[in-house]
Amino acid sequence: MSNKAGGRRSTTTNSDLTNHSMVSEVPPERPSVRQWNKRWFVLVDRCLFYYKDEKEESVLGSVPLLSFRVAAVQPSDNISRKHTFKPRVGL
Repeated sequence: MSNKAGGRRSTTTNSDLTNHSMVSEVPPERPSVRQWNKRWFVLVDRCLFYYKDEKEESVLGSVPLLSFRVAAVQPSDNISRKHTFKPRVGL
């Protein structure tokens, strides 16, 4: 799932990042370290790319969401966080 070869972020505007990005914490890659690391996530089409922070241009990895449909969170979901989406199985 990870793109360790790295890559460059495509040119985006601030409005693009506002509409398709979020910050989250992910568990460490090594099980011996018990610390969470913040990462910057950008959702493009059906692929979630993650970076060290919002200024970083090199991709740390990606998570393809090919078998998922990505939808906006609805008020009925009772989730108030910014930049939230929900993946659903099926195209």
